[in-house]
Amino acid sequence: CARRSGLGTRLPWDPEWIIESLSDSVIYMAYYTIVRSLKLHSIQPEQLTDAVFNYVFLGKGNPSSIAAKAGLEPSVLEQMHSEFSYFYPLDSRHSGRDLVPNHLAFMIFNHIAIFPEELWPRQIAVNGSVLMEGQKMSKSYGNIIPLREAIETFGVDSLRLAVLATAELLQDADFSATLAKSMQER
Repeated sequence: CARRSGLGTRLPWDPEWIIESLSDSVIYMAYYTIVRSLKLHSIQPEQLTDAVFNYVFLGKGNPSSIAAKAGLEPSVLEQMHSEFSYFYPLDSRHSGRDLVPNHLAFMIFNHIAIFPEELWPRQIAVNGSVLMEGQKMSKSYGNIIPLREAIETFGVDSLRLAVLATAELLQDADFSATLAKSMQER
């Protein structure tokens, strides 16, 4: 999945080619486990070598020598590895059904290519979209209610109940302001 123009990451050994953005963006869940440490310790991109990632995500290598080469404290590497190990593997990835043939497929492919089996995602839950009074939500239709506005209007519990009342996996939930209002009044 490479091309010469568009969004994505330049191929390191041939910058004329761009890797499809889906190909390199589907293990962001692993990144979420370490982002706090990256920010807390002001770790720069050039410090994030292959050896650093191999230790943090795969436990490979000697943290002291890797840290020394990357200009990091060994305790920082160990902390990131510990955080990753605590949160991985992914227990459940919830996503819209429209992402099954692309994003979710690439997520599986990349996890299998990078991680050992014990770190592969445990489950993918697929859900439908949220409709508004039976219609697809769209800015062009003018039928979108921003989440903060909906919470202010109906309250968080009423909003949750109104969405859940019509929600089932693989099916579209059909939000109704009338239903949300009636939930609020109960």
